[in-house]
Amino acid sequence: MYSIDAGLEALGRHPGPLLGYLAALPVVTVAIGLPVRAASKNAAAVFATIPTHLAVLQGVSVLGVLAYSAFFLHQNLLALNVFVHYAPLLSAVAALAASNAVAPFDAQPGFDRLSGLCMLAALAFGAFFVLDRLHFFAGVFMSLASLTGIFLGLCAIARLAMKRVRGPE
Repeated sequence: MYSIDAGLEALGRHPGPLLGYLAALPVVTVAIGLPVRAASKNAAAVFATIPTHLAVLQGVSVLGVLAYSAFFLHQNLLALNVFVHYAPLLSAVAALAASNAVAPFDAQPGFDRLSGLCMLAALAFGAFFVLDRLHFFAGVFMSLASLTGIFLGLCAIARLAMKRVRGPE
């Protein structure tokens, strides 16, 4: 049977391709980005969006897996495979630093929308965590309609909070 857990175990047994990608992301960002920046700052900003988005998606995904492992599976985070669970975070940080060296984040198109993606991932994880903890109440006292209402209410609260954080546009 194919599962995410089986895929993570396979990556842990054979981490070569994963480590190659993780090392290549920041290195290729600098190797290609700096010559592009020397030619044109606008082209560098457009180029830098690719590794920035890859790094953010990679980081959010790995943080989701780590949070799931800790909160749902109750695994010891110190016992997890370093190559599979922690190297992607280091690679994401290095790729973001390299991308920022190529072009500042403010100049990169679409960078302001990544905070919404991170907020959506955090909100979805929080909702799943609450639903997991309320498994007894969800089955006995709450209907699917009320759970949907609670989720939509949390989304509305998060949207208002993001508007307050960002301020008037």
